[in-house]
Amino acid sequence: MSTDERYLRTALRLQRWRDLAAHLTAYLPMNVVFVIAWALNGGGYFWPAWPILGWGVGLSFQHFHVVMRGFITDAEVRRAMEVGRMVMACVRAPRSLAVGLRR
Repeated sequence: MSTDERYLRTALRLQRWRDLAAHLTAYLPMNVVFVIAWALNGGGYFWPAWPILGWGVGLSFQHFHVVMRGFITDAEVRRAMEVGRMVMACVRAPRSLAVGLRR
């Protein structure tokens, strides 16, 4: 593995961890707000469990993506680039036809 590849893989992993940290930074305070709102409204049925649970499931999927998935391979990058080229070709074709029709 070249130095450039190692650098890019490390940068990607760091970005994934930063994304997870950003979502946790939103998750924790918002759930505290939910619990405070529940308590200020007299308690009763603990409805904050539902957003805590739902959002927590999403965070667990992201954690799996950050920690458990392997590195992105060169073949995956090349395949994604090829798909991107095909998508852009499809997006551009109708546009060029529309420009031709306006004349």
